[in-house]
Amino acid sequence: MSATFAIVAVIAVTIINLAIVAASSVFAIHGDGTPGEMSLVLVVGSLWVLAFAARSIFTVTKGARGQAVSTSAKAIPYALMVLVLSQFFIPLFN
Repeated sequence: MSATFAIVAVIAVTIINLAIVAASSVFAIHGDGTPGEMSLVLVVGSLWVLAFAARSIFTVTKGARGQAVSTSAKAIPYALMVLVLSQFFIPLFN
């Protein structure tokens, strides 16, 4: 895989991940229609996805192109894992 193709693949996966974050932010709207924590989900989720994208671009420059695309694709599953695990650990500290 060429470096250009790997970067295009990372960008495509990042766009898909950002669309998933935007769609999932709808679930943070309160029942009365107020935005609630929608902006928090958008900001934190977007920063999470962009951090994985930055790491992937750095990996492309190092030569591990397949690993870069894989890293970019793991942003949403890892975010879900962190979210689920945080639900178990947050009550321990309250």
